[in-house]
Amino acid sequence: MQWIKFLLVAILLAAAPARAATTWLDTPGGYELTGAQLFTLRSELPSQLNDSLKALRNKTFADEAEFRAALGEALLTDELRAAWLERLVALASSGGGTFGIETREGDLLTITVTGPDHATDSVPFTAQTWLMHLPAEAADTSFTTALDGGCLSVSREVTLFRLCEPAVGDPAKSIVLETEATHIVGLGQQFQVQESPKAERNGVLREGTNMMVGFNGGANGNTLFPIAYFDLPGHPFALILDNRYPQEWDFTATPAQLRVKGGDLRLRVIAGDSLADIRRKYMALSGHPPVPPRSMFGLWLSEYGFENWAELDGKIDSLRAAGFPLSGAVLDLYWFGGIRENSSQSRMGSLSWDLERFPDPQGKIAAYARDGISLMLIEESYISSGLPEYETLTDLGGLAHDAQGQPLVTNPAGNWWGRGGMVDWLATDAAAAWHDLRRQPLIDMGVAGHWTDLGEPEMVNPGFRYGPDDLADAQVRNSYNVLWAQSIYDGYRRNAPDRRPFIMSRSGGMGLQALGGAMWSADTGGDFKSLREQMPQQQHMMWSGIDYYGSDVGGFHRSAMGIYPGTHADLTDELYTQWFAYSAMFEVPVRPHTENLCNCKETAPDRIGHVPSNLANIELRYALEPYYYSLAHRAWREGEPVFPSLDYYYDDTEAKGAGDIKMVGSELLSVGVAGAGATEARLYLPAGNWYDWRAQSEFISSGEYLTRPLYADDLLQLPLFARDGAIVPMAGGVLRVFGSAANSFDWYDDDGISTAYQRGAYDHLAIAVDGGRLTVTREQGDLAPRTLVWTRATPITEVRIDGNAVPFSQERSTVTVALPPFDSNLVVDVR
Repeated sequence: MQWIKFLLVAILLAAAPARAATTWLDTPGGYELTGAQLFTLRSELPSQLNDSLKALRNKTFADEAEFRAALGEALLTDELRAAWLERLVALASSGGGTFGIETREGDLLTITVTGPDHATDSVPFTAQTWLMHLPAEAADTSFTTALDGGCLSVSREVTLFRLCEPAVGDPAKSIVLETEATHIVGLGQQFQVQESPKAERNGVLREGTNMMVGFNGGANGNTLFPIAYFDLPGHPFALILDNRYPQEWDFTATPAQLRVKGGDLRLRVIAGDSLADIRRKYMALSGHPPVPPRSMFGLWLSEYGFENWAELDGKIDSLRAAGFPLSGAVLDLYWFGGIRENSSQSRMGSLSWDLERFPDPQGKIAAYARDGISLMLIEESYISSGLPEYETLTDLGGLAHDAQGQPLVTNPAGNWWGRGGMVDWLATDAAAAWHDLRRQPLIDMGVAGHWTDLGEPEMVNPGFRYGPDDLADAQVRNSYNVLWAQSIYDGYRRNAPDRRPFIMSRSGGMGLQALGGAMWSADTGGDFKSLREQMPQQQHMMWSGIDYYGSDVGGFHRSAMGIYPGTHADLTDELYTQWFAYSAMFEVPVRPHTENLCNCKETAPDRIGHVPSNLANIELRYALEPYYYSLAHRAWREGEPVFPSLDYYYDDTEAKGAGDIKMVGSELLSVGVAGAGATEARLYLPAGNWYDWRAQSEFISSGEYLTRPLYADDLLQLPLFARDGAIVPMAGGVLRVFGSAANSFDWYDDDGISTAYQRGAYDHLAIAVDGGRLTVTREQGDLAPRTLVWTRATPITEVRIDGNAVPFSQERSTVTVALPPFDSNLVVDVR
């Protein structure tokens, strides 16, 4: 079966050797007199040379004779040349860089930039690859590499790129990247100031250090996933800068420059027929995402914060009374007793219930589950030093420590969360013991998800050391949240292997998705620009391997709306409704959230914004849940994205980097809107036949933009189009089909909570459409569609099921027909 094949491949890849045979290509040395070198000679150099040598300062010469000629001229006299020429030549000469070339199965090329000694990183942790499934070495490759002077040229039918000017320092290393590619995506999350919601890294300095950064009245995470896709026309490729230290991808000038601030400058090169083909290869290397719990595809109620069960119950009752569906609730810092600023007695890090505010949590969680509501709890890695948990972690050796192994506090003066230390996730035995002691009882109670907050990490002591090797912050920072997620994932495998882990993280790194990790964009400003920038970041994250990416719907910091005049109440409502509509279409989970310590703000969609619109948008989300859930199965099985960019499926210049226009799976297309007073949405439809979901009408596009009203029947709803041949399973056993182009889709279902699907316990229908024929084949299980709703370009005159004419209803060109039970196959013909 397909899932067994995938697991076997993953096991074989994981067992592959970490190193392949390396061919070293040495570049010729260069000559450069730097300003720093000349400064050290300032007391010896004759004064008349100060000006004449300025012309050579910081200028690089690849050829020794050329350098000698230029230097001889600058030295002015034969006497000065005799005294200084050889000395300055020796001072200026530098060994050339070396390129190490490895080839691996799957057409993966690795390039390591070192000095003439070919030395590589000797620290076991930082020398590790980011890739979970690194293939074995292979002799054959479609790549060609060649030295061209001091540059390494990499080709695959044509030249993809050149690497020039290798600079190998201690600890920093850099390389110049020359390529004709002009469209670049990926590299994780970094909010940009731009005039349009374009998904584009070209022209940007991508600072590869995980940290929180202010943006437009809020704060968003710079979260590095060090893979960039280069859309070289006809010959796309991707580069992975496989290094755990802080790094930079500088695309602000041509040529670009890549820098690492420690460790190896090691590039993995992936090429393919398309960007989509490359992403599939990348997902095989970094890991496919497991299917999240079904509840994660619905609406989650959240704010900072619910202070007790009664407050949360009041919001739930209000939602239900207004007719809203609900899948889960999130508890912020109050669940463990809240925090006390700068205090060693703050409850931060206890991971144990405040039983006065939240009595009988096990009973409450069970009662919520019976009502179809799951619970997710926040946790942080900070532990107040006055708590017994701090002493427990000290005894386990599980706290970030000093050079002598003693725990350090993050800040002796304290922080907003209290005063204490930070969990060291590199201390894996201690991390496992901590999970078993504190997190496992929560899982046993039925908690469905873990909200890992502040994991950049947000604040550290400069003296922190991690793990048995006493690694510094720069060596660990970009890996910290992935290590945290790994400890949760391993805890599930160890103690609750039948339960699905789900981790909603504020930071992360390559491979997070394979651990059950999702991300949200952090403490976003409650303003239109932040919503607009959320849209392309999702696409960069998709290219980086993260399918499940969300936001604080409505914005965490509502004060960001202060850039607009007036009281902002109307704008806040409008923003919320636009944001909620966007999240209901494109995010997992749908989670409104804000800072509400004053208990004066609203986040629940029945209390803010245009409530009828909010209700209509979340009802559509729940109606489409079987489709989203099937996409999640496809992501786990095949590495296909749940929310692809438009250019994932369409090789179209206008589709490239369209950050607000995107697909939902392979079948549907929609567009986000972010703007005060917006009444229309502009979207692009690639060439082909499309069907307006709501109007049930065909639109034949030659590859063009069109404008659709944002409001219909006084409801704000984003335009939604289905491609020709689209197959969309829906709630209640409804199967929607659009058009007649040949297409297929796999409808999956399972128990929604366990890992049994990984062992083959799932329902599966294979559905195909071709012209006027629809075929449904039962692969396994008892899943069955009850109603077919088929929208076509022209009205239907006859419907036959398994050759027999059956009754049907029709509105315009949409036909509805009841489907009978069947054992293995069902064939529907329409004419």
